[in-house]
Amino acid sequence: MIQKRLLPFKTATDDEEKTRNQYLLLSKLYVLAEKLLDKTTKHAVLNALSACAQETAFATLPDRDSACALYDGTAESSPARPWLVDMYTQHGTPASLGSMASGYPGEFLEDFAVTMLSARAKPSVHDAVSTKLAHDGPLLISSTKDLTRAEREVKHLRDACLEWKESHSRDVRETNEVRQRLSNAENKVKQLKNQVKQLKR
Repeated sequence: MIQKRLLPFKTATDDEEKTRNQYLLLSKLYVLAEKLLDKTTKHAVLNALSACAQETAFATLPDRDSACALYDGTAESSPARPWLVDMYTQHGTPASLGSMASGYPGEFLEDFAVTMLSARAKPSVHDAVSTKLAHDGPLLISSTKDLTRAEREVKHLRDACLEWKESHSRDVRETNEVRQRLSNAENKVKQLKNQVKQLKR
């Protein structure tokens, strides 16, 4: 069983052929680790593959030989498969695949197509936020204005209650009426705050 966690390799960012050979060697090493049920080495190889891609600025991706090695030598549930598909989905160009008859594994092409269609169909975060703002924006603005007015009314009624309490110039009935209005206004403020909070989510 392979014991090393860190895999030494040199990334040849200026030499596409050497980089692709490096991908192929790492892919074959991953297949070997999977056959040996060595999860530690599999994880280390995926990290090495990712580091290789990053150091080439994703300009050179694993080619069809690496794809064939990974897909022919691993199970359907292997983490290496979605890793490879993600590399092509996120960083691939039309030149990355070349012709669809260029020898890539059929399973890889199927996984790649499904992932691309799913990514296109899924709305972006920006689209979701824009849709929510278009739907809830007017209500949010209106609720915020109502909240501001309600908070001013509460402040005004509180000041009035304090003034009347200090002066004792109002009868009990009138004071109770003002207190009821204050209570109603405070409840309205709470409701509006909750409404605005929900709309901002």
